[in-house]
Amino acid sequence: MKKFPDGLAKARPDLVVVADAVWDTTDRQLAGETTWRKPGDPTYDAYLAKEFGAAADLLHSKGAVVAWLTYPHIQVGKAEPGVMADYPANEPARIERVNQIVREVARTRPWMVVIDLAQRASQFPGGEFDETYRPDGVHFTTSSGERLIREWLGQQLKDALQQGRGAGGSGGAG
Repeated sequence: MKKFPDGLAKARPDLVVVADAVWDTTDRQLAGETTWRKPGDPTYDAYLAKEFGAAADLLHSKGAVVAWLTYPHIQVGKAEPGVMADYPANEPARIERVNQIVREVARTRPWMVVIDLAQRASQFPGGEFDETYRPDGVHFTTSSGERLIREWLGQQLKDALQQGRGAGGSGGAG
């Protein structure tokens, strides 16, 4: 995040899109602690809320509307034959909690709009783990990502920009 202020000052974007959640579902030791924590642990949840809030505030610091995407459930290891795929990060409650924290952070920032990619993924023909879209259970393929952007996300971003501007986000370049 150290390079963001310079980039934001130069680019002055109207809209910044954040698509991040997968790593936040893993077990983690916070600085100075020996306890392993995960989403749902009040200490870890407070840490995530603080970090997400700081990131959103920084991204908005030059007036940009912040559009933060929720993330669908994940299945780490799905596409790796012989690899145990029962990673703790695959527990649905973890990604649901991270997405909930994103929504909580957005409630206090009228210029931050949550776009529900998780809900959209649940509508894929084969569900959120449709192999056409997410063959490894985590990432979107290049072609499915392009299709998703073209068919759905583009309009969501236009709407987010309007909504965020109407709620006090001025946008960068105008």
